[in-house]
Amino acid sequence: MNSLQADLPDHLKDNPYFAFSEDTNFVPAWDKIRPEHALPAMDYIFERMRKDIEAIATNPKVPTFKNTSEALESAFALPMYFFLTFFTAMPRTEADLKKNDDIQKAISDKFHDAFMDAFLDQRLYERFLVLTLLIDETKVPTEKEKLFGMYGATFKVCGISRPLAEQKKIREMGKKISAISRISQTNMREAEKHTFVHVTDLNQLKGVSETLLNNAASEAQRRGLEGGWCFGVGTSTYGPFMQSVPDRALRKKMWMAQSGAGSSGPYDNRKTILKLIKLQHQLAHMTGHRSPASDTLRYNMALTTTTVDRFLTKLRRASKPTAEKEMQILRDFAAQEDNITKLEPWDVEYYKEKVKKRVLGYDEEQLRPYFEMEATLQGIFRHFDKMFGLTFTESQAYPKYADDLRTYDVTNTRTGKHMGVLCMDLFEREGKPAGTAWNISALSQGLFQGSVRRPVDVVVTKILKGREGTPTLLTHYDVQVLLHEMGHATHNLLSKCRYQSFSGTAVDTDFVEFPSQFQENWAFEPSVLDDIARHHVTGERMSDVLKRRIGESRKFMAGSDVLSTAMKGWLDLSWYRKDPKNIRSVEKFEREVTKPFKLSGLERPLVSPR
Repeated sequence: MNSLQADLPDHLKDNPYFAFSEDTNFVPAWDKIRPEHALPAMDYIFERMRKDIEAIATNPKVPTFKNTSEALESAFALPMYFFLTFFTAMPRTEADLKKNDDIQKAISDKFHDAFMDAFLDQRLYERFLVLTLLIDETKVPTEKEKLFGMYGATFKVCGISRPLAEQKKIREMGKKISAISRISQTNMREAEKHTFVHVTDLNQLKGVSETLLNNAASEAQRRGLEGGWCFGVGTSTYGPFMQSVPDRALRKKMWMAQSGAGSSGPYDNRKTILKLIKLQHQLAHMTGHRSPASDTLRYNMALTTTTVDRFLTKLRRASKPTAEKEMQILRDFAAQEDNITKLEPWDVEYYKEKVKKRVLGYDEEQLRPYFEMEATLQGIFRHFDKMFGLTFTESQAYPKYADDLRTYDVTNTRTGKHMGVLCMDLFEREGKPAGTAWNISALSQGLFQGSVRRPVDVVVTKILKGREGTPTLLTHYDVQVLLHEMGHATHNLLSKCRYQSFSGTAVDTDFVEFPSQFQENWAFEPSVLDDIARHHVTGERMSDVLKRRIGESRKFMAGSDVLSTAMKGWLDLSWYRKDPKNIRSVEKFEREVTKPFKLSGLERPLVSPR
């Protein structure tokens, strides 16, 4: 039981949002939570937050870090915990999904209003102004001073020093941006869910792995299609499909389906994107910034758009000549093998995989037998024990929001100290948002309910589950994804902060991927492969030759991969830096700004499927 429950009104006493406690390490009561519980709980917790902030603003005592900055951090902690509890408890049914979308809008609006009310409160702001007299700006800021600085800056971003009419516009614009962002995300999810290719002729699928075929057969059955195989456009399916399907017309069909997802039909996101970008630029101008990119980057290590521009330009100039040579190798190979006179975008991944097999002696699907899910997962846990001294012990004691969710007590291997709870939601399932994988904390490490707490962390992936009675076999890319997300998770689990605002992955966004991307590298190291990779039938380790070639694969077609990554970054920068006033077409704009990244002979820039 927690201190909240004793004072709850009768209509909330059985609401599972309040059923958290230190005894269960603050894991939410996911097994009991349903959509209808969310709004009553949120209404109560936002009202409580408003009272807490009112008490801070009217406190007659002299402002201190503890009674002002830290008190404000504590006031936000419970609403944020409830907010994250809602977002991590993913819908179980299609009906729940629709309810969740409506609830998300209501919660986001309530959170936005409560947040803006706090940071447009003149009384609260004056307490922060008094605190500025206590800060020596020549010193390296402590965590407390950073917290004060963060909240002080937030007052200015929200428009505290601007006229009331402008404050109202900033508030309304923020709410509109939030609403349109939700529409965009919903469109992405629904477009991915409803876009697929149905194949009825097995001859078209020669070379496709048994794992992919079994999953596609189950998917066809789930969608009510009569026989055949159904392939979605999500990353877990699209990449392997494009690499292995020999039928060129079928590859084109899948490429067209994937490229068109979100840009046609009922989930067309193009107008939504234009509305969103224009509003974000207007808000940036209203708050005194040249562009949303300039506004955002000043809170990151890069600081300016010029820094990012130069970095991406250097990447493009360094990688493009190599990428051109790589594409010529693919053209020559496709012409020699299959008489292909013009390499098309839907050919690239297929022939890239063919050349890879010729050069390195293996393709991705040949590695699956070595990466059985359970053995690989245990090997990854051993890796993080060696790296950081963490032990992962599976527990059945915690609530789950899905049958496949697995929970682990994480402890310091040497001392046995509790470091947090790790939840792993690994399999592809309807209801998950668009995307490949992500990490989110239901509770961040830091101050919560009066004490500094350990985190409740959630890793979500979309791995294809083996059919009942058959093992789940991963691709080498799946292993990289797991190591990546575990990099984020251990960033959170190892955190030693007082305040949640700075703990774990709450760092500059151009640094946050460093620990996770660093961990991906271990998927290519022989010592790690020796531990995690065993043939699921024979138990044999990978041969030294295969391990060496996996290591070499990091450089295979690396120019094209780097160019593709740089192009995505450039596209993102362009949308948020350029004035959208004259942009009428999403496609035309994107074609124009990505021209420097286009390779000769291809009609559009090369985009990696991952």
